[in-house]
Amino acid sequence: MESIKKDELTDVHLGFDETFRKSDDRSGGLTFRPLRIKYTKNGKEETVYIITGFSRLKRTTNNESWYEAILKWME
Repeated sequence: MESIKKDELTDVHLGFDETFRKSDDRSGGLTFRPLRIKYTKNGKEETVYIITGFSRLKRTTNNESWYEAILKWME
């Protein structure tokens, strides 16, 4: 697994977009939002979608906490 350095981050987004749409989730986007991280590695832009602490029963995640922590780390 490759790590992402702070200076490689180009965008952090909490929510759905044209790639990961609300309609892709069984709850229609009502119970969680994906965490999208864009970064540049070796001159190439990469995108990763993260879903942390997923509860299958409630269809919830810890993504909001991670989003806030990453934004604070980026300061």
